[in-house]
Amino acid sequence: EEDEGLIRFTIQDDGKGMTDAVAGQEGLGLTTMRYRADMIDGTLEIGNTEELGVRVTLVFHNDGPGPE
Repeated sequence: EEDEGLIRFTIQDDGKGMTDAVAGQEGLGLTTMRYRADMIDGTLEIGNTEELGVRVTLVFHNDGPGPE
């Protein structure tokens, strides 16, 4: 999605979701994802959906048309 210069990229599955114990941990994969989001001045949100599953959302500013 794009809205007023912000790009919102969401990936969601319909699995079992994350338990509170797992949600509080940051392994190498999540750490790397957060690092990359920071590199583009973005934010990364990871959590359970209202249904079953997990949702990962990256939000960042659209600074131009990107590579051609």
